[in-house]
Amino acid sequence: MAGVEIDMVVTDSLKALELYKKIFEIETVEASDFPRGENEAIFTLYDVPFHLLDENPAFHLTAPHPGRPENTLVQHHGS
Repeated sequence: MAGVEIDMVVTDSLKALELYKKIFEIETVEASDFPRGENEAIFTLYDVPFHLLDENPAFHLTAPHPGRPENTLVQHHGS
């Protein structure tokens, strides 16, 4: 069975998670508690998992910023 997970690199995944909680009816699956740049959070919205990752240039994880929104990675998992 094929599925989908939406992965997003953001400046601060824990702040983004709190914002999304205010906007959408989401269910938090997990959220780490590390220094900024090392955090991640997973939540579901209508049974679709979303994975937020902190921006961390050392791991080539860069969030979109004004003037360079072209950071897009699409991966397909499943059969």
